[in-house]
Amino acid sequence: MADREFMGGGWVEFLRKNNVAFAIRVKINQRVALADGRLWALRTLLRKRRRSRSITTLEACLPASSVPVLFAAKWITGRKACQGEWLVVMTNTADAKSALRAYKGRWAIECLFGDTKTRGFNIEDTRMTASEKIDTLTAILTLAITWSYRCATKCHQCMETNMS
Repeated sequence: MADREFMGGGWVEFLRKNNVAFAIRVKINQRVALADGRLWALRTLLRKRRRSRSITTLEACLPASSVPVLFAAKWITGRKACQGEWLVVMTNTADAKSALRAYKGRWAIECLFGDTKTRGFNIEDTRMTASEKIDTLTAILTLAITWSYRCATKCHQCMETNMS
């Protein structure tokens, strides 16, 4: 699993030669070469599929590589109904949809890191350097995150029960 910073034909070739399965998120403006050799931006290829809730897949090559890879794309909505964006994952596995679903697990970890580092708990603001204090803070942070998650889960369950 990797994010958009880890891209390029050379990198894909290296992973393929070393039999490393990958699922890498790519930018929507990523250019790809279709079977006929024409270059297209993923945004253009996905333009008419935006309203679909299903996962779209396609096979193409990166411009700097002749190795075909699969792309899986899903339109994900933002917090507001009118917002949204494409989540596009490139993979060398046979099932692009499974690669996209697996990537969702990585994204949950990224959200957790964001919550602990810069949003909410702001652990980066502590400027601690003593390892014992960092260990204690990490243990307290783990308990706080677990407690927050449990409270949110219980609240969500209560809301679902009341709606039924």
